[in-house]
Amino acid sequence: MDKVNERKGSASQLFVRCPYSELGCTAPIELSLENITEHISSHLGMAQSTNGTHPLISQPELLILELSHLLLQNHREAEFQKSRIQELEHQIINPPANVNNNNNNTGAELIRSLPQEYEIDYNEIKITKDIAQGAFGIVSSALFRGTEVAVKKVLVSNLSESEMKQFHSEINMLKRLHHPNVVLLIGVCSLPPNFVFITELLPGSLFDLLHDKNVVLDINIQKKLILDTALGMNYLHLFKPVPILHRDLKPPNLLVDKNFNVKITDFGLARNQDFKNKMTGNLGTCQYMAPEVMQQQEYTEKADVFGFGITMWEVCVRQVPYQGMEAIRIALGVIQSNLRPPLPTHMPVWWINLMVSCWDGNASLRPPFTDIVECLRVNGNTTNTATTNGLI
Repeated sequence: MDKVNERKGSASQLFVRCPYSELGCTAPIELSLENITEHISSHLGMAQSTNGTHPLISQPELLILELSHLLLQNHREAEFQKSRIQELEHQIINPPANVNNNNNNTGAELIRSLPQEYEIDYNEIKITKDIAQGAFGIVSSALFRGTEVAVKKVLVSNLSESEMKQFHSEINMLKRLHHPNVVLLIGVCSLPPNFVFITELLPGSLFDLLHDKNVVLDINIQKKLILDTALGMNYLHLFKPVPILHRDLKPPNLLVDKNFNVKITDFGLARNQDFKNKMTGNLGTCQYMAPEVMQQQEYTEKADVFGFGITMWEVCVRQVPYQGMEAIRIALGVIQSNLRPPLPTHMPVWWINLMVSCWDGNASLRPPFTDIVECLRVNGNTTNTATTNGLI
């Protein structure tokens, strides 16, 4: 009993040092990383031994422990970033004799591993307008040999080696994919200082479309948007020799043309699924993230199905999931309380049932995209609306 009280006291101290008002900060320096790890593992180990409920550990304390776990992750990331900064400073002051400081040799070698038929001359690209800009690159519309295209130019100087590999992963993935509902790779320029890749240009994302209140979307258009997404994902999950997991399926990563055709894009987090190896890691965006991914457990292509279920909700409700909630509260709610967006009452029963099955907390109970496509095609003309009482 004394040992348990000691642990409870330690948890209370963690709460005092890491209040909810400081969710955005890293773990305080005075906290010992080893002590935090010990407290988390001991408390959560006790809780898990009784399926999350232990008579000596209250729900608020479990939330505190979850919070400290997330803060620990932030602390580790901060330590990694600090180490990376020191490494870069050392390389700037003491550059290797065989490295040209104007080039990122690692990035060039990675991109040049692509087949030569994808290589283009950067002078053939005529930028017309910048669409978006981030820390690592600029997305623009452009003309390439008379055709309107999208150009993603990477600011190599801002990328670490791992981030450069992620960029290469996206290109390497795109060049293998050929499907009407997957964005088309047109070409790549790998000659420094212009590291860019070109894809077909579409007017905007599904997110932009859904949140433009001037656009009217009836049930038939909503069904088409969802069916196109399912067809593209089914193609990826049935890819040979091993399935491709997107790992960040959400409306901002779904492009839409003027005829409401959907094309899946942003494959920076996509990976081939090797069934001999476990896939773990906290990837993607919190609102669309499966609970097994949030908990950094082993996951499969069913993690994409979860994101698809949340996307179905956003398509019919046209709101951001869990709007106004902080990421940590979303994560804790999904993991501990089976939190999901409220069920809409204006959609067909088959839509609600499919959506709910896709975001099931048990990954093995989520349907594969082959079944999802079939359901959408069979029930596409159904017009009856659902009520909460009619789902069971």
